[in-house]
Amino acid sequence: MLRGFQETRSGKKNQKARADKVGEKKKKDNVIEMDGEVTMHSRNVFKVMLTNGAEVQCTLAGRLRMNSIKVLEGDKVTVELSPFDLTRGRITFRTIDRSLLETDKQKKEREKEEAKAARKQQSQEEVTR
Repeated sequence: MLRGFQETRSGKKNQKARADKVGEKKKKDNVIEMDGEVTMHSRNVFKVMLTNGAEVQCTLAGRLRMNSIKVLEGDKVTVELSPFDLTRGRITFRTIDRSLLETDKQKKEREKEEAKAARKQQSQEEVTR
């Protein structure tokens, strides 16, 4: 009985140690990780076009499902593929497009800065001629 109590206490210490490493992602040895874009989805099945041109049938990883992260067509995602079946995968991460989150004011400022940089580059090209 006492032994069981000691095991649970040491388990709590391990939980605290694991909580400190939450930011670190554990690498899996036997998976292939690739980026792609969702082309079609139906319920829990997603068709993803990978960067190498292959189309893969994927499902959502448990963390995405637990945290109710929505994946839509056109989203950029990271997919884990099994080395045994390269036609099926697991969506582990949805990349966030920051341009969709910026306000009108931020868009105008960004466009102004881009135009300024383009004019500066153009003037430098004229000087070098």
